[in-house]
Amino acid sequence: MKSPWWLPLGVFLAVAVAIMYPAWMGDGQLMLLDLPTADHKYLLLGFLTMAGMAAFTLARSAEAAVLPAYMGGLLYTLNPYTIDRLWSGQWRVLAGYAVAPLLVSLAMGAVRQGGRWRWYGLALAYALLPWRSQHWWVIVTLGGAPVLAAAVWQAGRCSWRQAAWGIMQGAGLWLIVNAPWLWRPGGNGGLDQLRAADSSNFGLVSTLPGGLMGTTIGLSGFWYHPFDFLPGLDVVWLVVIIAIIVLAGLGWWRFMMRQPVVALAAAGVLVVCASVVVLSGWVPATSAISGAMAAIPGLMGLRELTKLSGVLALGYAVLAPVGLSELRAYRPLAIIGLMAIIVTMAPAIGGGGYIKNYTYPAGWAEVKFTLDQAVNRRVVVLPFAGYFVAPWAGDRLIGNQARAYFGQDMLVGTSTGNASFDTRREVDTMLDLSDLEAMEPTHVLILATNQVTLDEQELALAGWRVTIRNTDASLGTK
Repeated sequence: MKSPWWLPLGVFLAVAVAIMYPAWMGDGQLMLLDLPTADHKYLLLGFLTMAGMAAFTLARSAEAAVLPAYMGGLLYTLNPYTIDRLWSGQWRVLAGYAVAPLLVSLAMGAVRQGGRWRWYGLALAYALLPWRSQHWWVIVTLGGAPVLAAAVWQAGRCSWRQAAWGIMQGAGLWLIVNAPWLWRPGGNGGLDQLRAADSSNFGLVSTLPGGLMGTTIGLSGFWYHPFDFLPGLDVVWLVVIIAIIVLAGLGWWRFMMRQPVVALAAAGVLVVCASVVVLSGWVPATSAISGAMAAIPGLMGLRELTKLSGVLALGYAVLAPVGLSELRAYRPLAIIGLMAIIVTMAPAIGGGGYIKNYTYPAGWAEVKFTLDQAVNRRVVVLPFAGYFVAPWAGDRLIGNQARAYFGQDMLVGTSTGNASFDTRREVDTMLDLSDLEAMEPTHVLILATNQVTLDEQELALAGWRVTIRNTDASLGTK
């Protein structure tokens, strides 16, 4: 049975809309942890749709039947890994997650059918990936390289000399495409400024039955973990995942009979990823994990290793449909699987308190009017933090919205502004008066948040005077 291209596109677009529909209800802005502007909600919708569509297409190309492929696509779109990242606003992680199945499809086509242009297409797509998701570029590189090498070797389509020449061409293309951010200091999204110590504060958090292992195979455990199952459904989800793993094992065995080298390489990657995720949450392994992240190029950029759980999700989404298609009763079982995923992930539909619009504080408008008149302004925003807890955004930890509202030239911090947390990260973002004066600002803007920061009295002692004061913000100048 064939499925026209527009049908899965419509299905997974409907799933994405169901997850995100509150974002388009009424006025206001979508405010999430790592979402810089409200316009990115359209990107989030597109990435969710692309993820499901790409996983469905990949499962079909692996010879899965239509209904099991839909189950795989839904699982790839609707799981704790995806929803945690969505509700945190990690749009770059979602971008790479959505593109990963497309890269696998391109690689499969290049290996199976050959042709110079197919390989060039794969190389170009791979080279473009860091522009949207450096995290997933690292994951694809470290995890995909051994599987692709095994596939090329098993296919026997080229000599080692040809393979070396192809790698050189691909590396050259990658360097050319990524030169604009690669050679500019800080131009790679700040990943060059991350410290290996960060990893110890972003390890796996046990959120499912079965501890670290159950959490890992259940695609959960993100340090922020905004998504929670309804009472009792976490156990049901784990049962569903165990069934998925059994089916994935059956699908893997089918590949093992046809392409043993590729199957073994893929299994190795999945096992390594699962093991690393588990170890990231195991306290005795913390120092070893931090050391490995500092030593292995690229790993430090991941910061939190639970991003590797996305590789498990991809394995489930492709191998389980292939295994299910081997069973005589695959149609009713696929329908049961689809319903089980929807029921257990029900809290994700509608986005809870995250995928909804919040309005900027009314008092900000008065401050913005004044700042817009300022010439050669240099504005430091307090609390000096990239994230803060805002009462006007549901008392949630959100990204600092100052640049989105007042202008991109606002000087904001890069961490949470939480003294205890920043100390553990070996980062000092709690400004004192000497730090403030060193930045030579023309204005100091204090936002009303739940964070501790310099107050008006301290600023007054240093010669700053308040020109605007309301319940939402204060603006000072000298």
